[in-house]
Amino acid sequence: MPNKFKKEQNLTPNSIDAHVGDRVRNLRILQNMTQSDLAKHLGLSFQQLQKYETGDNRISASKLYIIARTLDVQTGYFFEGLDTSDDTEVFELDVETARIANMISNIPDPDLKARLQEIIKLMIPGKPNNLSCGSELG
Repeated sequence: MPNKFKKEQNLTPNSIDAHVGDRVRNLRILQNMTQSDLAKHLGLSFQQLQKYETGDNRISASKLYIIARTLDVQTGYFFEGLDTSDDTEVFELDVETARIANMISNIPDPDLKARLQEIIKLMIPGKPNNLSCGSELG
């Protein structure tokens, strides 16, 4: 009799697991935490956290709750952007972009942020008058 609960033999990460892992990684980077720092807070090795972030290993509900509390977000944050059928665009941050965004978000002067935004607009090839993400930096 075939086992209807047989584990999938797919060796690639599930897209939802990969999405959640990406969100953990991006948020960790935005908060200037290393994998080792977050792993220590969670009682994990950095290798285990790395597997969570790549989607190679699934994050349990209880661990995701602890991650959310540690990173100061609601658990729903990790699932935002999964349903792209409503034509909303999801932006993925690479490590360097996340670091730059974090530095800009720590600038207290709104006028300086606005001037930086104008400089960045001028640097975008083919889009001198608008940011590709369509939002303000403030």
